[in-house]
Amino acid sequence: MKGAIVHSQSRELRIESPSPDKRAFAIRRDIFDKDLAKAAMDEGAELILNSKVKHVKKGGERDGAKLTILAAANTTNADVKEENEIKANVVIGADGWRSGIARMAGLTVTKNFLNCVQIEGQYEIHEPVADIFVGKTIAPGFFAWVIPIGETTARIGLCIDKRFSPHPNPLPFLKRILSEHPVIAKKYKGTQSKFTAGAIPIPIPTERQKTVKTEDGTGVLLVGDAAAQVKPITGGGVYYGMKCGKIARRNRSKSTTSWTAVELWRYIR
Repeated sequence: MKGAIVHSQSRELRIESPSPDKRAFAIRRDIFDKDLAKAAMDEGAELILNSKVKHVKKGGERDGAKLTILAAANTTNADVKEENEIKANVVIGADGWRSGIARMAGLTVTKNFLNCVQIEGQYEIHEPVADIFVGKTIAPGFFAWVIPIGETTARIGLCIDKRFSPHPNPLPFLKRILSEHPVIAKKYKGTQSKFTAGAIPIPIPTERQKTVKTEDGTGVLLVGDAAAQVKPITGGGVYYGMKCGKIARRNRSKSTTSWTAVELWRYIR
């Protein structure tokens, strides 16, 4: 995309890149995530599928933290589960805005979230730009968007902040703009191919945010949406999550295979 058009109820603001070779891209998260997983495995990471963290418990003096996962057994019966225990000096929670790792470790990042909903559907596209729509009757506390992902297809969605909305459900707002908005309703063709709902964490400066926990040489560290590391304007989390992951890795001592409490706390700063 070469730019964006911001629509208010009374005017429009066009934003374009001054350089023709500087563009923004809409990514396919399913493909992007698979590529990231492959890149991690190429570097030696082990990928365990069909599993979830059951709890995190403190290990022995030499064991570090013990991360216990509930993984699918090697059986034809997918309902049969077995517990596998994985030992680690540091557990990194990169498990999204509903982070179970954060909850199990007693870490509080934020209690405020944007409630979001999005569809992919047929849409009349005239140029490769993102359309942003603001207004308290459109998306209270945030904005709505139309992102082209093809010649005739777009992502149409919005987020709302329940602190400024008459109700916390974003779906009625989406249905309204699809059927009534003077720009969106005219271009939306009524054919929906994908529906997504979720939330974006809102880091509040006055809250005491806790993204690291250390105890006796063990530690839990949060990154990405789990740590409310999102762009303050758009709520996007891919860039900040990866950036903060690099910061965490850079702060670890290159001379050891473990993390020190000082290195973990330096990550917060």
